[in-house]
Amino acid sequence: MNIFGSNTKKKSIVILAGKKSHGPDDNGVHDYPAQARLLHYCLLKSSISDQIFITRAENDEWPEAEISRADCLVIISDGRDGDLPYAEASHLSSPTRINLIKEVVARGAGIVPIHFATFASEKDLEMTKEWQGACFQWERNGKRDWYSKITWVKGMLDHATLDHPILNGVEDSPFLEEYYHKLSFHPKTIPLIKVRALPGDNDTEKVVAWAIDRESGGHSFGTTMMHNLDSLRHNGLRTLILNGIAWSAGISIP
Repeated sequence: MNIFGSNTKKKSIVILAGKKSHGPDDNGVHDYPAQARLLHYCLLKSSISDQIFITRAENDEWPEAEISRADCLVIISDGRDGDLPYAEASHLSSPTRINLIKEVVARGAGIVPIHFATFASEKDLEMTKEWQGACFQWERNGKRDWYSKITWVKGMLDHATLDHPILNGVEDSPFLEEYYHKLSFHPKTIPLIKVRALPGDNDTEKVVAWAIDRESGGHSFGTTMMHNLDSLRHNGLRTLILNGIAWSAGISIP
């Protein structure tokens, strides 16, 4: 576990990385520890670095004390889709973890799921949408029956709304990615990014990043992008995720 900073007045961001999956160590695919390190580095180099305190936990570590005090939790992990070897997303993987997340959300902390960590089983779907705004729905009637979709495509990251602070400075440029879309949304979710090149009957089915102001207080951001470590080379995606983390922690976006 890596901890940076010492000023308790700063916003506390906890990055929770699962174990790498999807092939050899050097392929950069679903390499959650490496993605967490790169996000950590980018946050420290950002314009809000003096406002944050970062804890990074890798390989599915679960630092309860830091999580309980967090202003924002960033989850980068596998998510279960009904097939082995994939398990539930890190924050959904046990009743103990779920109960701690409930406490953190109740006091207003942000939840930021990234890529595979947006998957949720049927029993956790409504609860998770209240926490984070949207989920990839892979299960219906207790069976693996995807409602959501997975599509590889190169498309523009179009702004789905005209005015949201998370979109400040986010470039609308083409990006090749493994997109999860046709998601299950909470009624109060705000679409942020859509990819018109994705298949779907309407814009809602093409949304791949979102935000939510929770009724109980606090707000969250999520995206189904960031399949590869190299995804963060894309200026638009990198800015979007950094802005989303900052906003979910309660920081004003420059």
